Amino acid sequence: MRLVYKFAIVTIAVISVLLVVAGCGSQSASPPPATEKVWTVSENPVTWKSDGLISDNEYTSHQKIGKVDVYSRVDGNTVIFGLVANTDGYLAIGIGAEQKMKGADILMCSMQDGQAVITEEYSAGPMGPHSPKDSGNVNISQISGSLQSGMMTIEVRRKMSPGGSQDKPLKIGENRLIWAIGDGLGHLHTSRGSGIVVLVR
Repeated sequence: MRLVYKFAIVTIAVISVLLVVAGCGSQSASPPPATEKVWTVSENPVTWKSDGLISDNEYTSHQKIGKVDVYSRVDGNTVIFGLVANTDGYLAIGIGAEQKMKGADILMCSMQDGQAVITEEYSAGPMGPHSPKDSGNVNISQISGSLQSGMMTIEVRRKMSPGGSQDKPLKIGENRLIWAIGDGLGHLHTSRGSGIVVLVR
């Protein structure tokens, strides 16, 4: 009887080890972080919907600049952006910076009470300050966003060639953007940088 009992204990132990090694036990591998998700793009994209959720073939181009994924598509005289970053504070992109931040036309994006909020700001100097632009320099529409597991997604339509004194144009081809993410509006960014985004028609 004792021999049968010992055999049963050994058998259970061996099976438990095999299950863990095979990934079937309680210590299974964690899913990859959300930042690894990349949606496919297409030369013939599906109809775009501003819902704060990026889907496959909704955009024509994708580039990663630092810690921000930039999806884009050109529609007439506008460009549609899908921006994704690992933050629950804010993410920002700046267009047309001349020296560091100086002259940048900035989209400051955040989620507030479940709604996407974007302010268009202009940086007066290389290190700021940047403040909301004059009302005549507003160039965005169809704003939406979501915040899931610490990943912020923002979708927005912006004019390609606005004409205001604080506006900076975008063009087909290469566009240099600056970017930043931070813990909350009014707080200094935790990461920043610059990169090239290619817009295609």
